[in-house]
Amino acid sequence: GGSVLGTKSHWEEVYEKELTNFRELGDPGEAWFENEIGCMQRVSVWIAQQLCDGQCDTAHILDVGTGNGLMLQHLALAGFRKITGTDYIHDAVTLARGNFKAALAPDGDLGSELSALELQQLEINIVQD
Repeated sequence: GGSVLGTKSHWEEVYEKELTNFRELGDPGEAWFENEIGCMQRVSVWIAQQLCDGQCDTAHILDVGTGNGLMLQHLALAGFRKITGTDYIHDAVTLARGNFKAALAPDGDLGSELSALELQQLEINIVQD
């Protein structure tokens, strides 16, 4: 058989636990790509410089499989203002929204200068790749 990482039930269980930890402890969840410190920041800055010519405020970016949304925060810090995260696990989206709201607080990682960013909920039923 295949890896459990390829099953929806595995990720539902993972994000159910992560959402509980966020609600009870304020833990934002696993930073999957931060084994090497600063990785998400470097990727976000690279995208901004190499793919958007520094015009991040007008570029639309979609983070597919956003999970806890931490990459979205790094994209916002890199200058992106039109960002969307999507995930097929409902609890992951709920966690990402909670993390983003916490980061937008005046004492949060994104600070009050990004308070104009709006969180919108968009439900997509089918994605074909």
